[in-house]
Amino acid sequence: MNSWRDAIMAFVLDHWTILQSQLQCPAKSGDPQACYECVDAQVLHCITTNPEARDQIEEKRHEQSKDDC
Repeated sequence: MNSWRDAIMAFVLDHWTILQSQLQCPAKSGDPQACYECVDAQVLHCITTNPEARDQIEEKRHEQSKDDC
């Protein structure tokens, strides 16, 4: 689940100028660790209710897993 948290925040920070005024969750702080304040269900909710961003978030997740190797 943490890989999703990191990927969501990577996506948010990549699109910060557009998203910052729309966020109503811990991500509004701009802290790369903000999603760690959310329960797992909230992370899943963010992924499933934003289908237009899902592919980009998943791409970020795969990029980060390659970096961890």
